[in-house]
Amino acid sequence: MRPSVRLLPALVFGLLAGCVRPPEPNPQLQPVQPVDRWLRGKAYLKEAQGGLEVRAAFEEAGPGALLFDVVVANRGTAPVLVAPERFQCVLGDLPEGSLAPREYAAVDPEVMIQQLGRASAAEQAAKGTTSAFRGLFLLADLGDALSASTQRSAREQREVRQESRETTRDLDAADRQSDARLSGLEGQRRHWEEDCVRKTTLDPGYGLRGKVVFHLDARRAGKVALRLPLGPQTFQFDFRPR
Repeated sequence: MRPSVRLLPALVFGLLAGCVRPPEPNPQLQPVQPVDRWLRGKAYLKEAQGGLEVRAAFEEAGPGALLFDVVVANRGTAPVLVAPERFQCVLGDLPEGSLAPREYAAVDPEVMIQQLGRASAAEQAAKGTTSAFRGLFLLADLGDALSASTQRSAREQREVRQESRETTRDLDAADRQSDARLSGLEGQRRHWEEDCVRKTTLDPGYGLRGKVVFHLDARRAGKVALRLPLGPQTFQFDFRPR
């Protein structure tokens, strides 16, 4: 009987995928406050206080997530700490008696980068195990062919060769799937490293721009407020579902 490559993880994943229902998409949002400017189809709101100038735009709504684009410019005289893990999304006008949370913290890019690094390392280790298995299989297959080929009938030899080809095919498929997962993990890591607002100290005269992600369900909310604590000030931008 030919060995099964990664059968158990695939089976477990398939069972979990069949039991877990994906979240419903969040509604698209539109600004409540006057729009400061439009850029690439997105409406940017603006607020300035304490030497800081902040713009924010709703970017995208997905299943269980909201994405905003945030621009911060420090026009004051003191450095300002930008810590996205302190950013909040506050849901308002929820149905009476709703027990759903009203405040959600933004996803911390540093946490996501660490998690993706661990996942990538685990995938690399699993790929190494598959490569080691491939080497052992090739050695065993070669030894079996040299020692037993003369002791088997032609039909038995054809069956052995067919099993060998199928095992090699499974190993090749496992390698391709592993490469695809590693590529996906690398793409996600780049997104959190390069596209999102990350924790930093913003010196006077400098600015930054990046995405802010919230994992939440806003389908029952009548209002959505984006709160951005920056230094001693808190900036708020209000939206409502379309």
